[in-house]
Amino acid sequence: MLKLRGFDAGNNHNFDVNTSSGVYDGKIDTRACDYAQGFICHGDTISTTLYDGYKLASGVDDGWVNLFQKNITIADWNLIIYPTKNPHYALAEDGLQINPYFTINLTSKLY
Repeated sequence: MLKLRGFDAGNNHNFDVNTSSGVYDGKIDTRACDYAQGFICHGDTISTTLYDGYKLASGVDDGWVNLFQKNITIADWNLIIYPTKNPHYALAEDGLQINPYFTINLTSKLY
């Protein structure tokens, strides 16, 4: 599992660089590993003063933590997506006026 936090740090993904365009323009353009939640990455830092510890991921495997302990295995899983119809096609149906979401059901057991 990896948790990222969004920042408005500009095109260079760094608050400390004065030449970066897009800093504080209202658009989230940088996603860094959420240091406050214990997700430690080893890429470039986004700020040495404002957000010390928040770093970009250095690769696809950087910053991930295990969701389960090593003695647990997933025996079965199920993914349910709602609504079952495309919400853009079902605007006339009152029962389908919900935001899309999904549910994950996991069955675990000892390894």
